[in-house]
Amino acid sequence: MKIKNEKGDVFKMILPKGYFGYGQIIDKRKNTITVVIYKSIYLSEQYSLDAILTDDILFLYNTFDVFIEMGKWVIIDNCIDNLTQIVLPYYLIGLPPNAIVEDFYRNKVRNANEDDIKNIDYRGTAAPINIVNAFMDFHKIILSKTNYDDLFYDNAS
Repeated sequence: MKIKNEKGDVFKMILPKGYFGYGQIIDKRKNTITVVIYKSIYLSEQYSLDAILTDDILFLYNTFDVFIEMGKWVIIDNCIDNLTQIVLPYYLIGLPPNAIVEDFYRNKVRNANEDDIKNIDYRGTAAPINIVNAFMDFHKIILSKTNYDDLFYDNAS
């Protein structure tokens, strides 16, 4: 049976060594979900929803819901009230000289200029395992040689 997920679902990431992290689905499309992963790491399953949702965002990325279906990301609550506070990224579409900038919702914003081409990323999708590994690498649970810079929320715009 497929586990349903909805925009606003807050989930717990079950990690090795008794650690937990939290994330939230901020958008849902036909084949992907967009998630934010909050920065803090926990050693207890007890949580405060308010503390989670006011935590700094570490990652924002498009991914798949397979970890929810597998039980590795466990839905614990749903909240949509905070979603308007999340600054959403812009994306580069196409190749220069015909590249354009589009907003998160796929609306054309403008023709891309040189600064846009240097500073705005193309829309991408990361496997859930890459998001989890990047989180664990950030918190030094594992050490990886993989560069996860494109997943960081600071790089989302």
